[in-house]
Amino acid sequence: MRAKRFGAGFLFVASCMVFGFFLGGFLGSKVFSSGGMGWDRLADALGGMMAGVIVALVVSVALVRRLSIRQCLLWSFAALLGAALVFWLIRIYPKDEPPQPSQAEVVATFPPPSARRHPSASNLYAHALS
Repeated sequence: MRAKRFGAGFLFVASCMVFGFFLGGFLGSKVFSSGGMGWDRLADALGGMMAGVIVALVVSVALVRRLSIRQCLLWSFAALLGAALVFWLIRIYPKDEPPQPSQAEVVATFPPPSARRHPSASNLYAHALS
């Protein structure tokens, strides 16, 4: 009986940690992100993953003694389903693309080639000598 209780409790704690890992990574990288690119986004995701695992570990260890074997197994299954749902949300969540300039900004920033044709400094010097 103790082996079954230990196995169910271990499964409950492990599945809650998996759920916390995915949920913390999702919230850290998408919701609570500082808006940076590259290393900043990676640091936000890793921080969220660590926080999610720690919170899930503390909560699941506190609850494991109060739950029966059957409840541990049912909540383990629910936590794994929640982790799969969060993983699916991560996959369908729109990617953050860098903002693309509008056509008006491109035209205003880069003048047409005819406007850029001007005599270079060496041509001005050659014209001054002739």
